[in-house]
Amino acid sequence: MSTDFTVRLDAYLLSRVWLSTAVAQSTDSSRPILCRTTAVEVFPTGVRLASPDSYLLIVGWVPADDQDEPDDGEVPDHVIVVRDDDQRATGLMSYLKGATNGQPEGKAEHVDVVLYASRPDTGAQPSLDPSLAAVKCTVEVPGAERLTLDTIDGPFPDWRPLVAGHREGVVSSTVWGPGSVLRLAKLSKLWGNVPLRLTFGGIDQPILVEFSQRVDAHLRVIAMPVRDSSPTPDPAEHDDPRLLDLIDGDRPVSLEVEEDPAGVAEVTQLPTRRRKKKGT
Repeated sequence: MSTDFTVRLDAYLLSRVWLSTAVAQSTDSSRPILCRTTAVEVFPTGVRLASPDSYLLIVGWVPADDQDEPDDGEVPDHVIVVRDDDQRATGLMSYLKGATNGQPEGKAEHVDVVLYASRPDTGAQPSLDPSLAAVKCTVEVPGAERLTLDTIDGPFPDWRPLVAGHREGVVSSTVWGPGSVLRLAKLSKLWGNVPLRLTFGGIDQPILVEFSQRVDAHLRVIAMPVRDSSPTPDPAEHDDPRLLDLIDGDRPVSLEVEEDPAGVAEVTQLPTRRRKKKGT
């Protein structure tokens, strides 16, 4: 068996960064290069993980020895795209996350993980060119667990221009699908429910998502809004801007904005007619 690369990483950071990038993995089987995949870029100083789909991109850095992340323009030594169809890697990383949080008592506070890629030994088939064999990626917790994952060949999306090209823009509103909202909530939960800061890039433009407090890993997150297909409202249909109907189920609640003598706006709920119960 010939080894293409081997790197030893701290399980605390690897597990959390792996789970974070996995949040952005696509589940669309018609796009195999993105379906349940993570790009692994190997540098002498650590590993960069990246997972995008159509609406979310998450990139994370796992240092080999407290090293800073290389510039995006630096070419990695190795790049493989790992597939986790059955979520076994996610399960292992979830276990390692729990094993490295220091609680409850008795759990390890520091665990090393060896990540390496290799091609299967073709000794049983000497006619097969070893260079054509599929690369396997192995995640190994020495003395405890070894997980071998398939890789996939193909052009992985170049996420770098999306990150480098983000510019702050002005937007009055945006539309997000529920899937994106739930996934960002999951990302926040992985890091102790840290609130997220959103920097908008303009109408229908990428949104930069950042943690509002410091976390232990360097993560970069870009989210895409859903294109708003709702019709532009006709001003003639809203000739009284003081009234706003908020729909609560099928019962309208009318709110009226009133100005007090001091010039402070107050919102007053207007009375609504109660519905009669059937049979009364």
